[in-house]
Amino acid sequence: MDCPKCGSAMAFRSGRFGNFWGCTNYPTCKSTIAIKGSAKKFEKKENLQPESIQLIKGSDQQEKLWDYMRNGTGHAVVHACPGTGKTFSLVQGTARLDLSAQSVVYLAFNNSIRDEMLEKAPKGVTVLGLNQFGHRICTSHFKRTKVDDNKYYKLFNELFPAESPDQNKIQYYCAVKAKELVGFCQSYMIDGNEDDLREIIEKHDIRMPKDFSQKVIDAIPKLLEEGKKRTGTITFSDQLWLPVVLDLPTPQFDIVTIDEAQDLNKVQHHLVMRAMHKNTRVIVVGDENQAIYGFRGADSDSMDSMAIMLGTTGREVVHFPLTKTWRCGKKIVELAKEYFPEIEAHENNHEGDVTTLDLDDTEDEISVGDMILCRMNGPLVRLGYRLMRKGKKVYFQGKQFGENLVGLVEGFQAENMEQLMVKLSKYEDNQLDKLEEKKLAGGNVSLQKADLQDKMDCIRSFLASQDPEKPVSEIIDAMREFFCSNNAEKDAITLTSIHRAKGRERDRVFYFRPDISFEGLSEAEELEEKRLKFVAITRAKKYLCMVTSNDE
Repeated sequence: MDCPKCGSAMAFRSGRFGNFWGCTNYPTCKSTIAIKGSAKKFEKKENLQPESIQLIKGSDQQEKLWDYMRNGTGHAVVHACPGTGKTFSLVQGTARLDLSAQSVVYLAFNNSIRDEMLEKAPKGVTVLGLNQFGHRICTSHFKRTKVDDNKYYKLFNELFPAESPDQNKIQYYCAVKAKELVGFCQSYMIDGNEDDLREIIEKHDIRMPKDFSQKVIDAIPKLLEEGKKRTGTITFSDQLWLPVVLDLPTPQFDIVTIDEAQDLNKVQHHLVMRAMHKNTRVIVVGDENQAIYGFRGADSDSMDSMAIMLGTTGREVVHFPLTKTWRCGKKIVELAKEYFPEIEAHENNHEGDVTTLDLDDTEDEISVGDMILCRMNGPLVRLGYRLMRKGKKVYFQGKQFGENLVGLVEGFQAENMEQLMVKLSKYEDNQLDKLEEKKLAGGNVSLQKADLQDKMDCIRSFLASQDPEKPVSEIIDAMREFFCSNNAEKDAITLTSIHRAKGRERDRVFYFRPDISFEGLSEAEELEEKRLKFVAITRAKKYLCMVTSNDE
């Protein structure tokens, strides 16, 4: 948006009477435009933010970053190792800005990061999750809209109904896959052409309905086009995608900061760029060595992609390292260096302890508050029941993963345990046959096969703990309680995959089965496995135990 008086860019600003567009040429030009009805939308939870921030002396690396945030003229890309104080650095950096003269936004990758920053960022910094930002853009433009993540599932059934009643079951499956593909198209910012769709199906191991896959593929471009028109309902993906593809009016800020940038996908990159006017500076913070969410559609080279996009604005892009971790003990850092040597331990850090023990020598030592992590879920389930038999309380972190397992078991519609085991084996054999066909056609199926076997391992390990005479409905209830419980983890031992452990830390961490590896991986997959080991090691603050087991 340009200033109606002088033609300079207009920026989003906040004042005592609400939010407004203000000329970036202020004070030479004092033109403003009121934003009707939006003040409350952009100020929710603002009262959580502290009125003032005590400025604290940082490391040499942090001080250089903060000086550039205050006095520099270009964009900053901050490469921050685990435990180097990303949130602290952004809080202290924004506290050093003149918030009375500059509009500053902190865009968070997810809600937990947003909520943490809401309690720490100084007053005057707008704190929003990326989806929240996109949602508010949508609701400001589309006056009446609601969120329904089944929008494209319903749209597929409306536009491409089953041809006969006997196709209703496969129709449901087609609609589910169409919804999944639409989400990936939005993340990757593609229009749904068949070549791109088949690449997505291959990359993300999407199991398409036999004999009906072409129907789903042919439907995607139409669903995307129709999704742009049906704005009375939006999905979580729409919140990011519609502001970009429909070129919706977007609040723009003088300073844009973005955390966990290594996990962003392409549409999120574009949404961040839309928050800029011609004089905006962007501070990008992340760690490419923790980019482990490629399976969700994240850009594995997100940090580089953002740097390239920012380079097109005509401003310099300066890279800053944050390599000194305050989290990990010195011995733990030495182990982490074997994977990515740039990480350093702060000189005041605890010495730390790293040991390797067999599970038989470890299980009595594991106690409440400890974290056990593993590359796969199946070994965690077996270990969890082993600990429970010793009277220890465990918490399995992974509700969505658990819900997928429960849904799979429910779908078998078995009448008893024996029938359930038979159907489970048939399902596994069928899926393995499909993967073998894919392998013979030249596909790389190492991780897909491991993922399938891990799910089967989880289910079988759980079923082995149940009374075989128990009704299937009760088994499913018990399964939901174990895998999907909302019980607080603070009074339990936490079991978690490495993927789900990212962003977390504990004094004592037990890395179970660090020997797990896969053959036949691509170069990109090998790099991600290396990153996963790095993430696992750097969750520990004081004590890291590498737990081996001869029973696996």
